[in-house]
Amino acid sequence: MEVNIWFAKVVEEKSPKQDPLSLFSPPKVAPGQLRRIVRFVKRFCRSRSSYCLPGGMIISALVAETYVSDRDRDDVALYRTLQAMKNRLAYSTKIANPVNGAVDLTAKPEFANEVKRLKKELDKHFPRLAILNDAKCTADQARNAWDWIFNHEFWHPVARKYEDALRKATQSTTSNLPYTVDVSCKLTRGSGTLAYANYKSGAKPLPKGVGLRFMVEKTSCPQPFDTHWFVENEGDEAEEANQLKWDRYEPKCETSTKFRGRQKMTCRLEKSGRPVAQSEFFVNIA
Repeated sequence: MEVNIWFAKVVEEKSPKQDPLSLFSPPKVAPGQLRRIVRFVKRFCRSRSSYCLPGGMIISALVAETYVSDRDRDDVALYRTLQAMKNRLAYSTKIANPVNGAVDLTAKPEFANEVKRLKKELDKHFPRLAILNDAKCTADQARNAWDWIFNHEFWHPVARKYEDALRKATQSTTSNLPYTVDVSCKLTRGSGTLAYANYKSGAKPLPKGVGLRFMVEKTSCPQPFDTHWFVENEGDEAEEANQLKWDRYEPKCETSTKFRGRQKMTCRLEKSGRPVAQSEFFVNIA
C-alpha cells in the first residue's frame, strides 16, 4: 500500500499538469505521463524473448528517479528519460526502495544482474535513437529507430531488412547443396533418458530444464558422412555463460533448454570436410 500511494503521488507531482497560475499554455499530453513512460520502459524490458531484465518496482523506482517530462510529446519524454537512465546507471546500478531508502532493491544478485543487463542493453540500443535529433529525420527513420527499442511489428520493419537478407542468403546457400536432410527433436528428462515427446521447429516455448535430443530423421545423402551440429543460443544468460555458440561432431546431439530465448540448431552433413546437406531447427525457450 505504501508503494501504491508513493507511485500515485509521484505520478501526480511530476507529470505535466494544467496550472491556472502558470505562464505556460496547457500541456498537449494527457494526464499521468510518468505512468505511461514507466509502461514504455517495461515494454522495452520485455521486447525480446531472450531478455532477463528488471520489471515491476525496480523499473518504477528507476524511472521515477530519472524521469524527464515534456508537456507536448510522450516520445520526447521517453527519449530524455532513457538518456537519463543510461547516465544514471553508468555510475551506479543500485536501486533503493522509494518508500524506504535503507532497503536496496538490488541486494539479491539475481536483481543486481538484471539491472546490469538493462544498462548493457541501453548502452547498445540508445545510440540508435540519435537520428531523432537530426532536423532532416524522416518518419521512416524515426519508426526504424523506435523499432530497435520496442522490437514490435507496429513500427516500420526497416530494422529487420538486414536480417531478412541474411536469412535469404543462407537459404540460397543451403539450396545449392546436392543433398537434403531433415532433423527431428525429441524431449527428454536428461541425456541418455527415454524421450517422452516430439518437438516441432519453432513450436510453443518450452520451460527451462528440458532435455533435447536432435537426430537426423532422413536424408538423401548416401553413407558415409559426418554429422556436424552447430548450436546458437541468444540472450543475456547464454552470453554470461559464454555459451552463445558451440559445435560438435556426433550422430545425434544432446542439449537442453538452459537459456531463455531462441536456440538455433544447424545440422550439416559433410563428406571429406565439405558440406553436402544442411537444415536448421529452432527451439523457443520461455
